Amino acid sequence: MSAQRSAPPRVLSIQSHVVHGCVGNRAATLPLQLLGVETDVLNTVQYSNHVGYGSFAGEKLSGEQVWALLQGMHTNGLLAPDRLLTGYMGSAEAVRAVVKALPLLREARPDFQYWCDPVLGDNGRLYVPPALVDTYREEVVPYAHALLPNQFEAELLSGVTIRTVEDAQRACAALHRRNVNLVMITSAEMVATPPDVSSEAAPASPANPSVASAAASSPASTKPPLTVLLSQRPHASLWRRVYVVQVPQLPEHFAGTGDLLAALLLGWNLRPGVAPHEALHNALAGVRAVLHKTVAAAPPPTVGVGEGYGSGTRPLGLRLLDSIDEIRKPDVSAIEAPTRLDQPLRAVLFDMDGTLTLPEQLDFERMRVAAGLPDGAPIFEAIGALPTEAARASAWAAIEAIELEAYSSIQLQPGLAELLGGLRARGVRIGIATRNTAKAVPLLLKAAGLAEDTFHPVLSRDSGFPDKPHPAIAHAACDVWGLPAAACLFVGDSKDDVRCGRAAGMLTCFLQPPDAPEDALPPEADFGISALDELTCKLDDAVL
Repeated sequence: MSAQRSAPPRVLSIQSHVVHGCVGNRAATLPLQLLGVETDVLNTVQYSNHVGYGSFAGEKLSGEQVWALLQGMHTNGLLAPDRLLTGYMGSAEAVRAVVKALPLLREARPDFQYWCDPVLGDNGRLYVPPALVDTYREEVVPYAHALLPNQFEAELLSGVTIRTVEDAQRACAALHRRNVNLVMITSAEMVATPPDVSSEAAPASPANPSVASAAASSPASTKPPLTVLLSQRPHASLWRRVYVVQVPQLPEHFAGTGDLLAALLLGWNLRPGVAPHEALHNALAGVRAVLHKTVAAAPPPTVGVGEGYGSGTRPLGLRLLDSIDEIRKPDVSAIEAPTRLDQPLRAVLFDMDGTLTLPEQLDFERMRVAAGLPDGAPIFEAIGALPTEAARASAWAAIEAIELEAYSSIQLQPGLAELLGGLRARGVRIGIATRNTAKAVPLLLKAAGLAEDTFHPVLSRDSGFPDKPHPAIAHAACDVWGLPAAACLFVGDSKDDVRCGRAAGMLTCFLQPPDAPEDALPPEADFGISALDELTCKLDDAVL
């Protein structure tokens, strides 16, 4: 008897439907199935044709109807996909019906993932009610495993204006901070893109949200390439993987390419052993093949401006049946491979008090009294305002005595030695950037049983840098290491720590109490931890 075959992965695809054409679920279902994915289909709208025709007939499902269908599946034990893919929803009520079902989906499969193509608009123009943007931003983004916006949608959801690849990375980082694991900006028009290539997007429509005449090329095309950027940071990781691809465009316009790209990326991601950037490469190659097949089968243009197939008013419909072999086995040599932009972790800069040590061991009120400072006054500012150098030196000496007394019996953060050992074993450099006196560092090393050369550099208030959050101290550490800030991580327990690191261009980690509320993470922090050993278990992914 042969061994029982494992069940193929299953996707629930909730998108639009047209009677004629290949957009929404008509563009997503067959490609998913060709990649071996069982696909359940829920149609949010039923239209006669895509809106690129200029007129259409049909209707949308209400939120109640969407919920009733999902509830019916749940009642019969059918609501258990591995992945949920959503596209054009049509209303806030329909979106909320899907969000309402997420607990049921996660209950059915602990490894369930929600992939969201937030169909909102393109090229600066919305084709949904403005209130729906807020619905996605506040009610969908925090629950999405993957988000697949175009440039305009990424700007709306992240609050970051995208003009360069660096801007696109910042937009992705903002979405990662809201718990999105994977972000693909499906098409972007960059002012400057490496290597000095600009790009431009085609006209928008709900049937063609990411315009992907991208992933195609033609000698006749005068359109510059588009930029596709993929950024992944799993929950278990402290480091992003960022890839970019420049994709040429055909001169024609197409309908459904964004839906096709999202489906192919998801389908390839469900293949065992396929990394996200490899899935992106396969997906773009598949789109390219479909578009070339579509152009080859297109009727000749109609006489008249803006009236023919492939014009701005009537995009070409995708020829999926002609492209079955190419979808299954795309020719990746026909399109450039994604270029990795992120740099592996090469150095960590730690704050000291409250980060390497347990918090609240320094008596700041006692310091103020000893230094003759007003109650509650910011210590650095108050000492800086003293009238003479002698007065300032005397105040710092009084504070230093209290610091050294505390550090003589300092209690360390649990897991400190293991974390530092793990970093050094992986060749990651470690330094300190602290407001404390440098004389406290040997006491810290003694308490931890660490060698004198464990930290390099050790930058303290004695080093003469402006106080955090000014980035000078972080820049100085990068200079000592000879590393770009993008390869470095700043770990601290204060907002000024992460602001300092962010201003210097580092990735930032905020150490917060275990009972801190969810909204306690500063916006300048890329992620938060409640114990140092949370970093230890994430190192392997960061240094690769």
